[in-house]
Amino acid sequence: MCWKNGKHVDPCPKGVSVAWVSEPPTRVKESAEFTASARLILPSEWNLDAKKVLHANLHACPISEGWCTPFIQRSDYVTHTAAQNGSLSEKFIFHMALPAKGLVLSTYTIIAHFRVMVSNETTGGGVAGLYEICAGVRRTVEPNENEQTASIWLKCLFATIAGLGVAACLGLAAAVVAYRESFVMKVSTWNFLVLIALGGAMAFGAIYAFLPTVTNTKCHLRQWVLPIAFDLIFLPLLLKTYRMVRVFNTSLKKVKITTRSLAAIVLLVLLFDILYTLFWHLSFPLSAKKTFSSINPFDYEYECYGEHSGIFQAVAIMIRAVPLLATFFFSYLAQSNIAHSRLKRSSIAAFDESSYISPILLNMFVVSLFVITLQYYISDNPNILLVYRCAGISWTSAFTVLVLILPKIIMRKQFENVLSKNGSGGGSRKNPVGGDDSKVTSHISVNIMVSVSTQTNSEVATGGTKGSGSGHHNLFSTLAA
Repeated sequence: MCWKNGKHVDPCPKGVSVAWVSEPPTRVKESAEFTASARLILPSEWNLDAKKVLHANLHACPISEGWCTPFIQRSDYVTHTAAQNGSLSEKFIFHMALPAKGLVLSTYTIIAHFRVMVSNETTGGGVAGLYEICAGVRRTVEPNENEQTASIWLKCLFATIAGLGVAACLGLAAAVVAYRESFVMKVSTWNFLVLIALGGAMAFGAIYAFLPTVTNTKCHLRQWVLPIAFDLIFLPLLLKTYRMVRVFNTSLKKVKITTRSLAAIVLLVLLFDILYTLFWHLSFPLSAKKTFSSINPFDYEYECYGEHSGIFQAVAIMIRAVPLLATFFFSYLAQSNIAHSRLKRSSIAAFDESSYISPILLNMFVVSLFVITLQYYISDNPNILLVYRCAGISWTSAFTVLVLILPKIIMRKQFENVLSKNGSGGGSRKNPVGGDDSKVTSHISVNIMVSVSTQTNSEVATGGTKGSGSGHHNLFSTLAA
């Protein structure tokens, strides 16, 4: 495009052009400086005043502003570089940075503009005059990408909750170990209570893997920590409930159930999970990946991503659904057996953990479904996403661990006093909530005696005959096992 003395000339005089030596880049980021260079070409017979280019620069105009010319006024989005001058033979290098028009793509026309004065001393035919000569290209200017991350206050809040949760669970584990010789802890299988507390500590610790900023290390921890925490919490609960069913089975055959054999099952399942996760980690490891928002294509956050990760996660969930359903089923059987044995009227039913399982599983199911489902609908709000994930883990872990362990620690002394008071002397003993234990046991279809041995770390349930007296120790042992 050419202008002579302020008037548009179409076409430009023969031999007049602007050649791009280096065009502006095809993708231009908002406010990011780029470099372009151009050279003016004129007929050799033209004679320039002062033997030089008087003015050279770049102009940029959004296409929405209309035709981009050297005469357009500068505004918020129309811009130009500082003017240069020099000899006709030199290459002019320009540096420019462009704003984006809001948060949407903006298409700009970028022109290289040269101004020369042609004298009429050696040229004829009306060539003399002031010339504005331009060449243009169109480029799309993109807004800068903005990383979306959760509020620093939320990060600090959940980091604190995670730390307190880990400390509380470890404290509960230490209390169980400290009171392991007490009757309540023995008949509740204190070893398994420690595993449940450690699983709770790992679950709280997993919160740190969900705190921004997401890194490859945190993605790897997500693969490992939560699955193992689940195993440590729910496998002991499943096996303790299974033993409840066997102990309260009304058959008269001898049943031997050792804690060591149940612990072996826990270790085998843990080993399977470790091998499965190791295969997943080595084959298709999770890594931090930049994910752009579906609302604003220039907002992004980092999320853990791995090839076929959805399949591996689905398989892991289905594998864990089996022990959960089994735990729920065994808790129903245990409740049914206890009801039929009429032990529900005795205070010893307070140690029946099967009654806690339904609310625990229901709580975990609802919270997990809530968190897993909603996180796909709120992926563009990192604050809410962080709250759902971390609050879900915190609540499920705290509810499960506290319901299973804290009451035993609180009631430990109370029941020790009851046993000490009623365990002395012969004859019939009074039930702690009223009544005669000999009368209670006379209505039990099968009297089951459980002996607790700290040397062998085992519990043996042996069928007896109807109406045989067992006293508080055996009855408590049976229900709390």
